[in-house]
Amino acid sequence: MGIPSVVLFCADISAPSSAISNYYNPDVIHLGDVWGLEEDALPAVDLVLLGPPCQPFSALVTNRTEVDPRAGLFARGCQLATATRAPLIIVEEVRTILRGKCCQYWKAGVRLLCRAGYQVTWDVYTPKLWGLPQSRRRVYLVATLGASLGTPPSCTGIPCMRLEDLLAGRLPK
Repeated sequence: MGIPSVVLFCADISAPSSAISNYYNPDVIHLGDVWGLEEDALPAVDLVLLGPPCQPFSALVTNRTEVDPRAGLFARGCQLATATRAPLIIVEEVRTILRGKCCQYWKAGVRLLCRAGYQVTWDVYTPKLWGLPQSRRRVYLVATLGASLGTPPSCTGIPCMRLEDLLAGRLPK
């Protein structure tokens, strides 16, 4: 998106994903499976981008008969992100995480961020608004440390401000 950045580390157990990361960021440190990471081993960073697996929350999965172990990766990612004390955390996930039984995982991640002192807001967008070839709606969460986004939201899914206002620099007074 034109923002200068340096990728310091990533955590993925998928060999193809790691290969793509290596191609574009040859100096990146691969941390591997997030369940085995020690929080104090993570470096301090300015920004954490999280993209937990969407399969546990996808509307395409209609015959959920057991808990998908990947569902806990949303909260685990939030937990690890707070350990870096990054001033900004951005998470992208399918919007169905906000509904029904899936919402328990959303609430757990938001609670972790709030307890660590982050101000949290979220909203649902279609990535094609930013010129990306993706028409499925996603929820985007923005968590800031040390910068107020207004009153923190309840865990009902009602944001305290719109993400488009945040991205446009229209912060509450």
